[in-house]
Amino acid sequence: MTFAHRSYAHLATPERWQFIALDQNFANMPQQLWLLSIAGDRPVACELNHISEYLIAVRAEVGVAGPPCLVADREQDLVRIYD
Repeated sequence: MTFAHRSYAHLATPERWQFIALDQNFANMPQQLWLLSIAGDRPVACELNHISEYLIAVRAEVGVAGPPCLVADREQDLVRIYD
């Protein structure tokens, strides 16, 4: 499941989505591989070195991310999106 801030500028245009990913230290994590497969040729706007930073980046409207649903679903300004 991917999430974005409800005010993310490209929310309604998936072809313009930019992604928030983890850095190379997490390259083989299933969550990272899944997110990058969703991103495809679309850009990664930023790379994080700790999973807890996902919410900070999504709240700042940096792009689309795949934080744990258990955490992201509690955030009123985040919306679930699909690609």
